[in-house]
Amino acid sequence: MKILPFKAVLPRVNLITSAETFFADIKYKYKEYHYSGFFDKLDTPSFYILEILRQDRAYTGVVCATDIGELRAGNIRKHEETLPSKEQEVIHLLLERRAMVKPVLLAYPDHNEMGGLIQRVKESSKPSTVVIFADEDEKHTVWPVLNADAIHRMKDILGQVDRSYIADGHHRCSTVAVLNNSKYTGVAGEDFSRVLTAYFPYSELEISDYNRACELPDGMKMSELIAHLSQFCKIRALSAPRKPLRKYEWTLYGDKVWFRMRWKKKYIQ
Repeated sequence: MKILPFKAVLPRVNLITSAETFFADIKYKYKEYHYSGFFDKLDTPSFYILEILRQDRAYTGVVCATDIGELRAGNIRKHEETLPSKEQEVIHLLLERRAMVKPVLLAYPDHNEMGGLIQRVKESSKPSTVVIFADEDEKHTVWPVLNADAIHRMKDILGQVDRSYIADGHHRCSTVAVLNNSKYTGVAGEDFSRVLTAYFPYSELEISDYNRACELPDGMKMSELIAHLSQFCKIRALSAPRKPLRKYEWTLYGDKVWFRMRWKKKYIQ
C-alpha cells in the first residue's frame, strides 16, 4: 500500500457536550461546525493511532491517507458493488463539505512489529483527542504519530502489504476514484488522489451478522411471500434455525418457520 501522512482536522472536545449528537450531525453539517470553531487543524502531516475501547476489548488501527491508485490496481479489494445513486450522494457531500469526515476501514494481515510500534507511540505521547460515546459505552482515543522515524517505519510496514480489504466505506472509496478520474480539482484545488483510510489488522475486526427485519404489506400472508420468492430462489423449509452455509444462500424466518433460500443461477448472473 502506498500510504501518506496528512494534516488532520480534529474536534475541540471541550465544546462537545453530546458526542452522539455532534458526530451524527457532522456528515451533513461539517462546514457549519468548522466555521463555528469546533475544529483545529494540525500543522504537521502525521499518521494517527485510533483506539476504540468497547467494554472489555480495545481495537487499534492506523489512520492515514492512501493513494487512490491502489484501488485501481486491485490492491484494495472490495466485497460488494457500489450503487451509482449512492455515489452521486457521496460526491455531493464531499464537494459540499470539501472534507472526508469518516475514513474507509481497511483490513490487513497482522504484523507483530506494527503492533509493538503502535504500543510505543501510545506509551510515549499524550493523546490529542478523547471522546466518550455514553450511549454505546465506547471510548475513542487518537494519538498523532509525530516522530519521523515512527512515521517512516509505519510507512514501510504498510508499504509491504500487497492486499487490503474494504471492511466499511465502499462508496467513499469509489467516489474518490470517480473524482480523481474526472480530473476535477474543486473550488480550492482539492486533491482527490488520496483517500482517508483506517488500517486495522484482521485480529482487531469482528464480523457481525447482517440481518434485516421486514414488515409485510397489509393483508399479505407468509405463504404469498414464499410463493413470490420462489420465482427467484430455490426454497426449502428447515427443521431448526441456522445461518447460511455457502455463497448465494440466505435464510428467512416467518410464521415460526425457517427457510433456506438459494438464488437461482440466472439471477446471480
